[in-house]
Amino acid sequence: MKFIFTLVLSLFIFTCMAGIPSNGTTNFNAVPERNVVTGPNSGITASDIEGFDFTLIAQSPAATMAIEIWDGTVGSGNGVAFYESTSSINPNFSEILVKSNSSARFDLLSIGINAQSGSGGNTVVTITGLDLSGNAVAGATISGTASVSSLTTFDVSSNAAFKGIYSFRITSNDMVYAFLDNISLMNV
Repeated sequence: MKFIFTLVLSLFIFTCMAGIPSNGTTNFNAVPERNVVTGPNSGITASDIEGFDFTLIAQSPAATMAIEIWDGTVGSGNGVAFYESTSSINPNFSEILVKSNSSARFDLLSIGINAQSGSGGNTVVTITGLDLSGNAVAGATISGTASVSSLTTFDVSSNAAFKGIYSFRITSNDMVYAFLDNISLMNV
């Protein structure tokens, strides 16, 4: 009887945690490589990928954009790629929004970003922590250059403003491709 109770409790806990990202580093290795969503839309969302929702806001609403889980060349293991899927338009996209599928709060520690500018080189990105309403949290903003050839780690663990956020966005003035991996969280 005790075994059955423990099994039922374990299943209940697992069910309750579905859709919530985990404490630690999410490297997407447990997610099968697949095309998550494509479409000619300025805002498309891939839902519940290891507890995250990813939304891609493109500046060209006619572009055929894609959010995809794939095994990229910028590191070992899978990541989440954002791009124009026909490779004929290569429009800038202005925002990637990442949030917990269950709207849970979390502390963002770091994230790996590989990105490309319209000219084919590195690009400057800005990461901003957001509150429950989607507004920028005061002080929760960092900028830096994401490499086109490797994963660049953006460490925000020493910035207290990135603690207890509900989502974060990645923006750039010149980004036509991005790949995210190694999202590290605490206190989800």
